[in-house]
Amino acid sequence: SSSRRRRGDPARPLSYIDDDAQDDGGFGNSAYGGEPQLRQAFVPELQALRKEPDHPFEAKLSHIPIVAARKNALELDGFRSNQAEIYAEFMLPGAGTDVKEVGILILGGGGGGGVEDGNKNHSAAASVGFKEHVAVGFNLSAGHFFVDRTHCGSSTEPPTTTQDVRAAPLRSDGGGENADVTASEKFGVHMYIDHSIVSVILNNRTAITVEVFPLSAASTKIGLYALQRGSAGGDGDVRKESTSSKASPKVSPSSLSQSSACAVHLKAWKMKDVYHDEA
Repeated sequence: SSSRRRRGDPARPLSYIDDDAQDDGGFGNSAYGGEPQLRQAFVPELQALRKEPDHPFEAKLSHIPIVAARKNALELDGFRSNQAEIYAEFMLPGAGTDVKEVGILILGGGGGGGVEDGNKNHSAAASVGFKEHVAVGFNLSAGHFFVDRTHCGSSTEPPTTTQDVRAAPLRSDGGGENADVTASEKFGVHMYIDHSIVSVILNNRTAITVEVFPLSAASTKIGLYALQRGSAGGDGDVRKESTSSKASPKVSPSSLSQSSACAVHLKAWKMKDVYHDEA
């Protein structure tokens, strides 16, 4: 359903019409061409599930390091969860960049069989890099925003239909739906992770929700990565790589090297389990 809501209305529904061409809806960039726009937003009542609403985990990186492949993504030390809210604002490079892909890895781990508390690393397999993960990011070469679940769960057991890539055009503000990103721009990614459900909204416009079935409940790591053009990156089959490879280094937000032209400001909250946590 949709309805017309002015900015600042806390009761706006999941779909709403933004009448103010200069308003970013509190998330993302201005509307196109001065015309009302259909927007997407999570209902604000979900924020009541944050365990520590006033103390989110926060990482602010002026440059996201480039890695050889997603499995080598840099883990954000200090936050692991398979039930979380994440808000990340990316500054993406414009035309001519050597970066082909940038994004967040969630539900990361080694794809082992640990079944303990997802907020703790009880499984040795879960500490081996990001062999298992769900990628949420930007394919700058193709001009797409995507959720890639091809490296989460098992491809040899049902349900194989839950392993695919969902994508949508990466729209540049000030242009039409297929306008190219020709200059550095900010893109806001808001997502909720709830064990087997990942729901993502980009710039209050593009919404993608998928089911995921990680092999391990201990796959809870979050990582950031950027890939250069010509690298194997996320296009390779991570499943065929040896599980004896070294674990990805844990990286504190303040210690990341400046090696790419993509910046991010990320906030994350662990969420209450309505079935087990206290009210």
